[in-house]
Amino acid sequence: MKFAIITNDEQIASLSHIESSQLISTLSHINKNICVLDHYPDSNTLSQLIEEGFKIIRLSDLIRQAGATAIPNFSDIMNREENPISNEDLTNFYEDKTVFVTGGEGFIGSEIVNNLLQLPIKKVVIYGHGENSANALCQKHDHDKRFEFILGDIRDNQKLLKSVKDSKPNVVFHAAAHKHVPVLESYPEEAIKTNVIGTVNTIEAAIAASVEHFVLVSTDKAVNPISALGASKRIAEKICLAMDEFVPNMHITTVRFGNVFGSVGSVVPIFLEQIANNTPLTITDPTMLRYFMSVTEATRLVLLAVTTEEGNLFSFDMGDSITISTLAQRLVEYIGFKFDIKDVNIIGNRGGEKDAEELTYSFEQILASKHKNLYALRNTDLPWTQEQVKEVCDTLSHVMIHGSRIEILESLQKYIP
Repeated sequence: MKFAIITNDEQIASLSHIESSQLISTLSHINKNICVLDHYPDSNTLSQLIEEGFKIIRLSDLIRQAGATAIPNFSDIMNREENPISNEDLTNFYEDKTVFVTGGEGFIGSEIVNNLLQLPIKKVVIYGHGENSANALCQKHDHDKRFEFILGDIRDNQKLLKSVKDSKPNVVFHAAAHKHVPVLESYPEEAIKTNVIGTVNTIEAAIAASVEHFVLVSTDKAVNPISALGASKRIAEKICLAMDEFVPNMHITTVRFGNVFGSVGSVVPIFLEQIANNTPLTITDPTMLRYFMSVTEATRLVLLAVTTEEGNLFSFDMGDSITISTLAQRLVEYIGFKFDIKDVNIIGNRGGEKDAEELTYSFEQILASKHKNLYALRNTDLPWTQEQVKEVCDTLSHVMIHGSRIEILESLQKYIP
């Protein structure tokens, strides 16, 4: 392919990590298929270039597309370093252990798997239903004899039960979940089916297999939730907190995440795609505040939470929250362009989205743990009894099949006001 690159584009404000003149000069010397123009060609020149097989491209578009093809470094956008975590505690705890990961083919789950395979574990078994992402994960790790993948759904209770029993794990990480707020506002029954019933299925399978440690990966959206997603994850939290009280011989831990920077389908890759395509950035509300963590620090802190007996509910030091408009501005300027609010399309709240995410409830005391940046949350609210857990599960199981959308939302509201 031949390229005619036009260099005088007023959209280019500053190129913090690419020097345009140096880039073009280098390309011109090493590749005769590149033609450099300092202005857009007239019709005769344009016709000649096209006849000779040149594709016309502006330097600004070239830089935009090149810069937006990969997720930037977390620290470059969030203005803070990732929380460092020593390998010593992880190595000592996970050595020669078998670990079972639901949703292990997903964005968070696959990073948990990547980290586990860097430790002296005996085996890691991934259980997930995303065929395409599972295939990619298998291609990456199939050479490692400690790696095993099972294609299955946590809503398939019998297959899940057999898979956990056959695997005989020491630790179960439950990362499988539905996570998109607007989608689950339309289909709250799916939030219940996966995030609540799927969690109960996984806990019951872990109990049947005599698992020592069970970990629920939760979200800050479970704190004072206003969405079906948040309510379903809070119910899953409350079930885990309750069952940790009355299930013997298994430590059940809940770990709350903030937003994971660059996760699939989240705001960062959406913004980058819009920047690459030179289309307006879609923002629900410029003043919305969100916490962000890098996927590396998030997953390593989850692995670390299992190693401590200091509680059954944990959160992390996620730094300061950031507005969505600030995030958009930093991404645009990182790639090398001026941010202009006129290039933003404000679409408004899509339903179930909070103005500002919260990390804890008022009745949760934040306590330091022996690990820096990992906080134990002491829950002073009364946990559900075994009878209450059964009632919640029975009610939600019935309404998700037989109830209307409004009836399903009312049932969630009943248990999580």
